[in-house]
Amino acid sequence: MAIEPDPHLSMVRQVSPRSPEGCEECLRLGSPWVHLRLCLTCGHVGCCDSS
Repeated sequence: MAIEPDPHLSMVRQVSPRSPEGCEECLRLGSPWVHLRLCLTCGHVGCCDSS
């Protein structure tokens, strides 16, 4: 079985974090965050789903 390349890799680019202070959703709610992740296609900063 051949492994298919991830089609999202072509969308990765240099981005600036949209909220360098932390997770966008947590900042909006006033709650703490852990294990931040940066989307390399749009710059969204959010918490990792498995944190």
